[in-house]
Amino acid sequence: MSFTINVTPGLQHTRVALAGRATLGQLLSLLQVLQVDSATWPKEAVLLDLSELQNSFTQAERTQLQQEAVHALTRIQCVTVRWNPLA
Repeated sequence: MSFTINVTPGLQHTRVALAGRATLGQLLSLLQVLQVDSATWPKEAVLLDLSELQNSFTQAERTQLQQEAVHALTRIQCVTVRWNPLA
């Protein structure tokens, strides 16, 4: 993987920030790890902050990742994905 991950618990949500370059496959694999890790998160809301990723994704790929995130993070009541608006 050529990206960094920073998980930060916040007052309203847990923020999972990624920076660097990542393929859709890598992001989908990461969801499996987050599925396990999220069991210890104090909030039932998560912000997947992908705004610092350097590569762009099609609308179909974005939709797929968002759907997979909701499916993988079943304990989480609110899953929000922030994309880089320019990518």
